[in-house]
Amino acid sequence: MLDTKLIKYLLVGVLNTIVGFGIIFGLMFLGVSPEISNLSGYLVGIVFFLCDE
Repeated sequence: MLDTKLIKYLLVGVLNTIVGFGIIFGLMFLGVSPEISNLSGYLVGIVFFLCDE
């Protein structure tokens, strides 16, 4: 049986990926440069990581 800590880790990772890509592609769709969009997506990923600690 999977440990609850592992399940939480997996869920946070999947959610982080979905939100990060959503921010990157959403900002690019709105006309923001790919560099700024990518930076924003990674910053959100870092915040997710720090909140998971």
